[in-house]
Amino acid sequence: MAKKATQPTSDVFTALLALATLAVLGTAVYVGLTCWQYYETLFKIA
Repeated sequence: MAKKATQPTSDVFTALLALATLAVLGTAVYVGLTCWQYYETLFKIA
């Protein structure tokens, strides 16, 4: 039997994944900038 070519049924899931990735990246940037503003450093170890 020949193997069927796989193709996405819809680009909706790809768009949803892109939005979720952007939301996570945006949150990480926001948290980083907020920490920098309050503590003047991103990471502080004792």
